[in-house]
Formats: sequence, structure tokens, C-alpha cells
Amino acid sequence: MKLKKRAALTRFLTIRPRDAVCDLYFPESIDDLVRFTVLERDYLLLGGGSNIIAGAVRKPVITFALLEGSSVTEDIDRRQVAVSMPAWTRTGALVDYLVANGLSGLEFMAGIPGTVGGAIVGNAAPKGHSWEGVVRKVIYVKEGSVLSAEPRFAYRRTLDMPEPPYILLAAEIVLTKDTVAKVRGRVKGFLKQRLAVPYPSAGSLFKNPERSSAGELLETAGCKGLAVGDAALYEKHANIVVNRGDAAYADFVALRDEAIARVKKMHGVQLEPEVKFWQ
Repeated sequence: MKLKKRAALTRFLTIRPRDAVCDLYFPESIDDLVRFTVLERDYLLLGGGSNIIAGAVRKPVITFALLEGSSVTEDIDRRQVAVSMPAWTRTGALVDYLVANGLSGLEFMAGIPGTVGGAIVGNAAPKGHSWEGVVRKVIYVKEGSVLSAEPRFAYRRTLDMPEPPYILLAAEIVLTKDTVAKVRGRVKGFLKQRLAVPYPSAGSLFKNPERSSAGELLETAGCKGLAVGDAALYEKHANIVVNRGDAAYADFVALRDEAIARVKKMHGVQLEPEVKFWQ
């Protein structure tokens, strides 16, 4: 296991906050991961870094950056396959795998950054889609024990999982056999729906409240294009948080708090961040 004290986190996070630092652990095997969860009981897990804004982080952080692994596919029947996939697999690689093998079920992940593990834990998916019915089982490690679970899914979260922290190691996902052409066509359809953002970004800053849209609430509260320093809400979508240049952690915190206050004042709704703030 490698350790870099006060490591710069900026390059690991898609939004690139300039002052993100931490003690960063680099496991080189599953055994390293297991030992780490025995020694450290309060830590943070860095996957794809696509929904994290960090400053000077006090807790130890562990990353999958040096780990390797491959997927294993087995037929369930004539129509379906079970794929065991490492949690640190990039979502882009997952989508490429679907297309290359003509497997359907997760085309909606096209264009969504991050890792398979992070997407499962946060049930990352566009509106109307979910990992429910696709994930059959997950393998995770907690406090030195390697365990399995069959999670259920709700909006932006998993159910029937332990209290964090834990480290997702792998997932068994069930996919449907299809043609390469049809899977590729659906992937292209989802990619066309994705908003191209020309800045470093962490995606949606807030979760959608029940029966309403965070983006619409923010826009009507005058938050589209709202900025604190170089931290901003994108001028084409009020719920997309971006770094226009050299934003620091405190800029993003101030932006978050101002947006929450404006929506609360105008609509009486308390927004809940979707992005994780680490300090």
C-alpha cells in the first residue's frame, strides 16, 4: 500500500478545485483494501471523483487508482447474462462493453462519468432510469470482512446496504442479449440528451426535491449563472456546478449556501446537495 501525505486531489476530481489536498492511500491489491478497513474506521473512498468537491480533507482517503481487474460474463439463459465487474471500472468502459458485446440494460449510463461502484451506491441515472433490476449482488468490504448484499434502489441511493464507510469491490449485473447495432443506437440516443459543459464540472449540485425539479427552482430563484469567484452554476442549466477557472473549496461552499438560501426564500424548499463536500 502506497501513501502520499498531503497529496493534491485536484487532478482526481472532475471539477478541479485548486486547494483540494488529503492523505491519499493507494492500495495495490484486495488484501490492501481489507487491511485498510481494519486500521481505519473513518475514511473516504475516491472512485471516479465526478461528484466530489474537496478542500483540505482531514479524513484519510483511499483510491482505486492502482487496482486492476477484469469482468467475467456467464450465461443465465438464452436471453440474459450475468457480468461480474470490478467496482472501479469506469462507466465509459462499461458502456463500451455493452456496445461491443450487444448487451442491453445500462445504455442510460452513456456520457455519465464516474465508476460502476460509485454509480451503484448513488444510483446514478437520468430521470426515469435506475440500477434497480440490473444489479443482482454486490461484494463489499467493511471493517476487515468481505461481505455480499442484494441492494434495492431509491432516488440517488441504495437500500439494504450497511452504514458507510464501506468499500464496494464488485457488482454482479444482469444484462439482456441484443444486437450490437441496437445497443449502439440506444447509447447514441442517450449521448444526444447529455448537455455538453465546457468547464470542469461535478454535475448536478442538488438532488431533485420530491415532485419538483432543482434546476427549475434554482432558475426561477435567479441562480442560473450565479457565481462566487470562479465557482458557478452553469448559464445553460441552473443545477450544473462548474469551475470557470481557479475556484477554491470555499467558493463552492459559498455558492451552495447562497443557492440554498435563494430557493428557500422564494419557494420554501430546502435543497439537498447531490455533490459530496469533503473537508
